[in-house]
Amino acid sequence: MALPDNNINVTLVRNTINETSFSVGELCTSPKMNIYSRYRPGYWYISSGYLSFRYLRGGNTTDPRGYNIDTGLNVEAGNLGDFRGYNHSAYRFYVPVPEIEIPVPSNQTGTISVTVVFDIGEIDFFNEDNIYRSKNVIGYEYLCSIMDNSIIALSHKDDLEVSGNYRRMEITLDLDASSTKVYTIYLGFSDGYGHINARFPDDVYKKITITKLNPPMWYINMLESDLPALKNSLSGLLSSDVNNSIYRVYFTPESGTLTPYSTTLSAKFSTQIIMANTFNTYDVTQLRWYVGGRIEVYDPAINLVSTQQFTSTMSMGADMAHTLNLTLNSQAIDGYIYRIYFTTFTTTGVSPT
Repeated sequence: MALPDNNINVTLVRNTINETSFSVGELCTSPKMNIYSRYRPGYWYISSGYLSFRYLRGGNTTDPRGYNIDTGLNVEAGNLGDFRGYNHSAYRFYVPVPEIEIPVPSNQTGTISVTVVFDIGEIDFFNEDNIYRSKNVIGYEYLCSIMDNSIIALSHKDDLEVSGNYRRMEITLDLDASSTKVYTIYLGFSDGYGHINARFPDDVYKKITITKLNPPMWYINMLESDLPALKNSLSGLLSSDVNNSIYRVYFTPESGTLTPYSTTLSAKFSTQIIMANTFNTYDVTQLRWYVGGRIEVYDPAINLVSTQQFTSTMSMGADMAHTLNLTLNSQAIDGYIYRIYFTTFTTTGVSPT
């Protein structure tokens, strides 16, 4: 609760700011005083390009705010009346939720809109009250948002959102979301002509991290328990080396796509077999390659989310590769893993390379 506009005395001020001194000068320069109150001894000014607070320096120092109508003096002397309306609970200028991360789909293009709010509290930075105890030495009527040392938004003091004595600046930015990027926005003062004339402390900022999610990934797994059945199936189709057993089967994905938020997975495979006795190599070259199996879906923490059975006919193209097209039960999700297990194979012929 703010102090009244009259009947201010040393004891009231002393108790309000939790001081022990009864000296007016010491109360007016006490570090326990809330410098973010609209009304208080001292003033805000610009030092080395940054917003700073100046405690009163004594009666031998000229006050840049001019004459105090209460004392008739223009010096930085302590005056108990400066505590009229003092708010010990006033909050510091700040940014609500100063750091945020925005995940965007892996196929995101263009920009996304982000709202940034700077709350400057109740301090009268623009001397709107024209009251000595609320005056400051700033001299600019615009707030500016700063990114990469350039102004990206301006707000005149009359355009700020107002709630009682409190002011805040709200802007909407369109940020590139085509890749993972970090944007840091600061607050400052401007003359309105494109100049950054002063800055708020660097801890008044908004950090926006746009994180491009990893696309869904797919893997091919061939169950060890099904390899003998595959070898036996292929062995019965060989036109030569019929007495040979198969030494190794290569069923290799060459390329493929699993578009985020689609339900279609497409992959191309080459298939080769190597005989155990002769080590002859054979390509599977017929037009149809029948497969069955299951799709296991894992979330980014490698938790199994769902399982789907499938059968598919893989056609061979002019590039001598077989294409597998699968329809998922639900849309492919960024960051998820799709493991494809083949369990059954049927084909109709092979030829040597």
